[in-house]
Amino acid sequence: YSVSIATPSAPVLLDLSPLELGSDVTKMTLAPNSQYLYVVSPGNSLELSVILVSDPSYLALTSSFDASGGSDGTAVAAFSTYAIVGRGDGTVMVIDATVPTSLTKVSPVTDLDLGSQVDDLVMGVGDMYAFAATRTASTPTMVVDVAAPLTPTVLGSVTQTGDARGIAWNFDLNRAVVVGTDNSAEVAVLQPN
Repeated sequence: YSVSIATPSAPVLLDLSPLELGSDVTKMTLAPNSQYLYVVSPGNSLELSVILVSDPSYLALTSSFDASGGSDGTAVAAFSTYAIVGRGDGTVMVIDATVPTSLTKVSPVTDLDLGSQVDDLVMGVGDMYAFAATRTASTPTMVVDVAAPLTPTVLGSVTQTGDARGIAWNFDLNRAVVVGTDNSAEVAVLQPN
């Protein structure tokens, strides 16, 4: 659905016919051009869907991407004309969305392995790095260099207890904020050097 919040105290449903993707939506993010929404879901043929949102009263499925293997899409972030997709098997891949009707995987044949399910992704530091919240034991927050989209690489990780389940980027302070599952440290703030 598309909702107008022009008057925040009285939101209005704009699109009365919901767009059916066939399975639950896991995460979504707006493309940098604000014309498209990238949506990931556990549906095996719709792990990444691109939805045209330029006319909020009419949402349209532009294309979808089915990644090889049986792992589900669990997280997505956007930078330049690319989407980085996290999966339930702990891998991430970079998708070229320059032509939104024709998505192409640009990362290597073997996806970048982060170890365990990727729950969230966010872009930061001038869109050169993706920050990943994962369920990887002891190092659940990872920094992935995507400056060269053909060869994404893990630059580093943060040692912490519990899983990282959500992550946000603060552009003003140049920091990532991570939420996790450990009862003693559920929120962490990370600042790249």
